[in-house]
Amino acid sequence: MCLLIIRTDGTLWTLDYNEFGEKAVPMKVGSFYEEETKMGDANGDGEINVKDSAMLKRYLAGWDVKMDVKKADLDGDGNITIKDSALLKRYLAGWSVDAIMNP
Repeated sequence: MCLLIIRTDGTLWTLDYNEFGEKAVPMKVGSFYEEETKMGDANGDGEINVKDSAMLKRYLAGWDVKMDVKKADLDGDGNITIKDSALLKRYLAGWSVDAIMNP
């Protein structure tokens, strides 16, 4: 079962339940208001951090994750690859990155 939650700030969140009725972590899935796109914000929480890196690694490992693939395509080649993961790690480490990131 999946619930769609609309918060007072206009953001849309999903809340999934597994087959045992246990709640999963809520995930932001959109907004009624236009937002600035932050490349690298794979989980859509408005921040670029290690949570995005972890989600990208899980995606690359074949896990079933809900991820904004457009924001995770950091090199702009239309594919999510290990290169995107490396670019995100470099960004988080404070290194210069040659990508389309615009935080």
